[in-house]
Amino acid sequence: MDGLLLGGGYPELYADMLEKNEISRGSICHAIESGLPTIAECGGFQYLGKTLEGKRMCGVLPHDSTNTGKLVRFGYVTLTSKKDGLFGKSDVTFRGHEFHYYDSTDNGNAFTAVKSNGRSWECVQYTDTLYAGYPHLFLPANIPAAEAFYKKLLSIRSEYLPGRLAALSLDPSAMGEYGDLIIDKNVLYNFCERMCRNSELITIAGESVIRSYDDVVFEGAQGLILDEENNAFAPNLTSSRTGLTNPDAMLSRLGINEPCEAVYVTRTYVTKHGAGRFPYEEIFLAQGRVFADETNIRNEWQGSLRFAPHGDEDEFNEYVIRDVDGSFFSPSVMFTHVDETDGKVLTVDGDVLLDEWVGKVNKGGLYRKVYVSASHFAEDITLMK
Repeated sequence: MDGLLLGGGYPELYADMLEKNEISRGSICHAIESGLPTIAECGGFQYLGKTLEGKRMCGVLPHDSTNTGKLVRFGYVTLTSKKDGLFGKSDVTFRGHEFHYYDSTDNGNAFTAVKSNGRSWECVQYTDTLYAGYPHLFLPANIPAAEAFYKKLLSIRSEYLPGRLAALSLDPSAMGEYGDLIIDKNVLYNFCERMCRNSELITIAGESVIRSYDDVVFEGAQGLILDEENNAFAPNLTSSRTGLTNPDAMLSRLGINEPCEAVYVTRTYVTKHGAGRFPYEEIFLAQGRVFADETNIRNEWQGSLRFAPHGDEDEFNEYVIRDVDGSFFSPSVMFTHVDETDGKVLTVDGDVLLDEWVGKVNKGGLYRKVYVSASHFAEDITLMK
């Protein structure tokens, strides 16, 4: 036998028979304690305890179950594991429900159950081979989609990961728990299952939905120099088009050709996460010039936030001009963190007052508007022109 599923039901109706069947109770106890993968829900959970209404049960688990005379923790729930176990790493989530008049002296605390009204409780006895608790699990939820997603990621992992690890001279076996994360198939599966559940909360609309709104905002990804086709900074790029390419193409397909505003946002200095070329960083390093940023605290996944001054005015405008060329958009620019630099833009040629810098980069009226942020609050944003 590969596994055991003890579903719900009404074991109290057969408590005498279950108690008398010592052979079944003994064999089940031995099998589970020997590591047989087991799911025991509600009545099955009661059967694995010491007693049910005073009748001896399997004794795998330490609880006693009795009738409360009323419904206990009734309704649909979302269950989330708090530790690793039978279903993989912690934070595995299932849909489920509880419907029972009985309660037990030890319902476990390995999962958190949350109802739609916000009420929550701890539940489930849980090990590497056992799930046992009152909640009934809806195991089929998203399984086909999750399986397909999982197989695709496994394929990508097998083709991409070995070469990437070799290029970085990394050995997962020497990386402790992080190495386990890289190679553990359960991590991939749990990710796939969660993504498929999340997709149920999203409505995908056709591009034409844009016509239903007076104002539409497209939010860019990363910075212009990290665009996937900017070979000058390869290979340290993001895997997307970070400028106007996609929104411009979408508007073109919809036949929308009215003028649009593209707001390019920059600090009064330049920042970068991760590895790769970063022009003029050496200037700030030599000066010991860094800035406190509580939203970008160093962590092991992306390292420290790096800082550098802006290049000259032509370098400042280079990627903006390239991005808007031939598009429906006209550019505006927004300077943030102005309060950190005393109203100056930090450049390769020295610190320049913001007004003076705007005059340099906006020769010929490149920018439609110039926005300025000198605080943490959106309502404090001002318009220079």
